[in-house]
Amino acid sequence: MSEKPIIAIVSITIPALAGFYVGMPYIGSLIGNIVYLVSVLFLLAFVVVNVFYIQKIEDLSKGKSYFICIAYLLAIPIIYLINSLKPPSIFLVCLFFLYFFLALMWTFIAEKKRLTNICTVLFILCLLPLIFGLYVHWIYEGPIYDEIRYLENQKEYYETHFDDLNYGILTQYRTDSTKNNIRELEENIEETEECYLVADFSGAWKKIEATNEYNNDLKRTFELLYPKKALYDELRGLDEELVQLNSRAYSIKDMINPGEGYKVERILSDVNITKNKADEAWGLYRNGRYEETYEFIVQINTDISDIKERLDRIEILIKPQKPQKKGLLRGFEAFFAIAGLLAVTYLLRRRE
Repeated sequence: MSEKPIIAIVSITIPALAGFYVGMPYIGSLIGNIVYLVSVLFLLAFVVVNVFYIQKIEDLSKGKSYFICIAYLLAIPIIYLINSLKPPSIFLVCLFFLYFFLALMWTFIAEKKRLTNICTVLFILCLLPLIFGLYVHWIYEGPIYDEIRYLENQKEYYETHFDDLNYGILTQYRTDSTKNNIRELEENIEETEECYLVADFSGAWKKIEATNEYNNDLKRTFELLYPKKALYDELRGLDEELVQLNSRAYSIKDMINPGEGYKVERILSDVNITKNKADEAWGLYRNGRYEETYEFIVQINTDISDIKERLDRIEILIKPQKPQKKGLLRGFEAFFAIAGLLAVTYLLRRRE
């Protein structure tokens, strides 16, 4: 077999093999699958071009045919190197430069510097990784990256000030649970980064939500190192929440069956009892008795959770009356929509 058919075979085989490999690490999520599709389209088109124009490659002069063969062979290690780059936006942008070079090479060598339709298609396809890479970076990667950096900064802060918990009035008995939370926070950050690097952005956001739960617990714990401010904020928040529960109970009282009104009366009574507890907590706070204040806050939070659950159960009994109205409204909307379509159909037929 002469060297020119061998070069033609290489020009088809190498891009085909590369096409099976490029973008493989990102397969598994919606965006990752799109990344793979965008990254492989150019190579698929390039293989097709080489197949249909194999005679043109064989007709190249010896020097040019060797150059095109070397360029194809070099594409394999370069694609292997680019494939290891993460996150996906960096992978796609680097892939664009390789594809741009291959498209340019085809234009200069095979098409003899003429911009044919084939060249135009190749240049458009090589732009897809660049455009999608920038889109992925701005829409997905940027916000997730900021969240990861924020959580890492929070973790560093907790680790730096961990020993201070032993000397805090309200935190000296929380070191074990806090240590576990910091470890869980670190593990969740690592899992979030893994999802982020392989374009599993929905998975990354789920991990961020879970990580924020640990972060919020840790934040509340470390805020207790400064009990005067932390407890003040807690008490203010409880006062506001009790006011909202009180108004919510009164609004339900007007809607509920009079025979069931005693349930709401009990809730209103419990809200008042909880308000009295909050007043006692304020008194302890003003006297600098922070440990007792915190114990009251824990009790008040438990009472508020119980009141919320009872109000939710009552509201569930009230809600079934509302969907019927919505059903009627939807029925009227459907009727008017059908009537509108019939009217438009009638007018169009009259014009005909």
